[in-house]
Amino acid sequence: MKDLEVSLPDARATWELGLAIGAAIERKAILALEGPLGAGKTLLVKGIAEALGVVEVINSPTFTMLNEYHSGRLPAYHLDLYRLTEEEGIVAALGGDDLALLRAELEEFIHADCLVVIEWAERLRPFLPVDHLLIRLDYAEQRPSKAGDRPRLRSGSQEDKAGAARSWQSSDEAQGAWNRRWSGATVGEERFAADGAPEMGRKAALSGGGATACRIVEKIAAMVICT
Repeated sequence: MKDLEVSLPDARATWELGLAIGAAIERKAILALEGPLGAGKTLLVKGIAEALGVVEVINSPTFTMLNEYHSGRLPAYHLDLYRLTEEEGIVAALGGDDLALLRAELEEFIHADCLVVIEWAERLRPFLPVDHLLIRLDYAEQRPSKAGDRPRLRSGSQEDKAGAARSWQSSDEAQGAWNRRWSGATVGEERFAADGAPEMGRKAALSGGGATACRIVEKIAAMVICT
């Protein structure tokens, strides 16, 4: 088991944590996202998707329950289980209608080289494999003391950045993309305004329960400044 806690004083920090998570993923991962409404789950997914090179617009599939993205370096499957109730989950476990199909799809994803991100994952927890990364987002108790007091991706040396790029895709193009994403210099704050995120800070607790998930946590810890 590998655990990590990160302070997220603003929406940009949540997005940057998503970049680090996406860069840390090698050929497969299952990410289970938990947390209250507005805690930044979908914004985190947007950062993850950008690090993977996904070009489609990322929206939470609240009504469709599943969105698929195939433009990045890994197939990505984004599930949102907000509309599921505990009663429906029990029906699915017993083999009921559409939710049984969802469970079957999840089992198929587990054995494929792909990324699976599940929002409101607590509603499908009994069916998750041991080797998954649990990411719990929540509101922080206090706001940051000043606007500049935020954890960022570590600056690191060019060698460190190049090594991080090679860890997920060995190519000059990937290295250049990672260097640009690492700096975040071209990212305007306006991109976060549309998410409706309140100004109060957040925090993230990451817990890896298997070999793949633990390796991802170790790589993230080397990229971000933790609490």
